[in-house]
Amino acid sequence: MFLLILLLSIAFGWYAKKFGFTTMWIALFNAVISIYLGVMLIPTIVAYIPAFSSVYAKVMCGFGISLFLFVIAQYAVIISFENALDVTMPEMFSKIGAIVSGVLLSLIVMNFFMFNVVSMLSVSNPDSGWVKSVSAQKAYSITHSVCNFVHRLGAQPEVDMPAEAMKWYAAKPKKEKENKNENEDQPPKDDDGLVELL
Repeated sequence: MFLLILLLSIAFGWYAKKFGFTTMWIALFNAVISIYLGVMLIPTIVAYIPAFSSVYAKVMCGFGISLFLFVIAQYAVIISFENALDVTMPEMFSKIGAIVSGVLLSLIVMNFFMFNVVSMLSVSNPDSGWVKSVSAQKAYSITHSVCNFVHRLGAQPEVDMPAEAMKWYAAKPKKEKENKNENEDQPPKDDDGLVELL
């Protein structure tokens, strides 16, 4: 599956060269920030809205937030900087930059989608080959790398907050009887599924 995602990303990158480097770089930037916020907001949302504590709710919420923020960011850029997108640069540089940005954009987005799918499968069918596959590990690794890259630009680069947030995002919630004597604000640990495997 990862090989298929890689081939599709290369194909999209080749198609994206017609949009130019500036347009594709902005789309890549917006996607990275949107995915980071979608993942990092999950612990806060679960803490204030217990109804979102199930894996399915977290996945839908996190993916929905990322998609919503990406659309809003893209729309804001188009409306506010429409003329600025037409930056004059050497044609070869523009095409190569667009291809690289397109490949990265497609690779990141599709692996984030894969991470969402595997997160749900880790609960509904934890013994599935998909959950334990190399593609699942790659999806987790790429999503974590993207979030960690953005996080390291902040004030606490030494703290791997994305990894902690992704435990909330993907881990299967414990049964109610197991949570009676535990702090509900702590992420599930040692659960079966994606987090334990990765």
